[in-house]
Amino acid sequence: MDNSGNKKDIVIGFFKNGWANNVRLMAANVLFILFNIPSILLSYFLSSSFVFVFSRIFNWDSLLRNDDDVTSYWMYMLLIIFFINALVSSCLICIGPFQAGFSNLYKNIRNGSSVSLFSDFKSGLKNNVGKSIGAMIIGLLATFISLLAVSFYINFNKYLAMLFVILMFALVLIQNFVYQLIVSTDLSLFKIYKNAFLLLLIRFIPNIGVSLVVFVFYIAVPFYLLMSASYLTLGIFVFLYSFLCISWVQYFLNSYTRRLIERFVKESATENGAYSDDNDKINNVTSENTDS
Repeated sequence: MDNSGNKKDIVIGFFKNGWANNVRLMAANVLFILFNIPSILLSYFLSSSFVFVFSRIFNWDSLLRNDDDVTSYWMYMLLIIFFINALVSSCLICIGPFQAGFSNLYKNIRNGSSVSLFSDFKSGLKNNVGKSIGAMIIGLLATFISLLAVSFYINFNKYLAMLFVILMFALVLIQNFVYQLIVSTDLSLFKIYKNAFLLLLIRFIPNIGVSLVVFVFYIAVPFYLLMSASYLTLGIFVFLYSFLCISWVQYFLNSYTRRLIERFVKESATENGAYSDDNDKINNVTSENTDS
């Protein structure tokens, strides 16, 4: 039995706090895109290099090999946009200090406290520059290595290549755990990643459900909207991912992570209400795993 809070109240609180701060979330969505222009450019080069690899895994060759060269190029560019959106919005490739700022904003929205868009963002950025840069580099390297592994194994075993694609979904959760742990704890970066990995394992089944949410909004919906290639669906894509989807999904991931931190990470009150480096262990892993 989950004693950490009534699930219905948690869901209601999530949407209530999110709706009350919807304008701030929309502003955060726009700022996320603007601040991550370098990430978008880097993702463009990575996407250009690996788009044909993924087309072989998911049998997208028919989209890229059309008798009409203009249509083929158009579909190629839409796939590039799809990959850029997936890599950047999932925080696999992002500007770490800025993401720490957004994570601090989402934390305060989730807590139902008084929220100031720029003040909360600035506080999260300023106080976590070092660790967030480290997380950014780790995420970038892990993503690049995973993409290389996919491109290598696709020539020998399609199932192994797919395994690395699945591992990238785990990496998405870990990176989102990490940024919330950065703004919520005083742990070292090593211990943050250790706890993020443990949180991934001890809540494995719920994490699969969270991964499905990520898949729907970062993969399935944008793929459908872009590959439909109509002005209507492209317009819907631009609106949703310029103003709503990225920030709302990140707010969801941060709210979920914050609840895991409160439930499993030992609390040692500091002046900032964070958790200290001396209390980084997961609480009662075995007993908590028996709870629903």
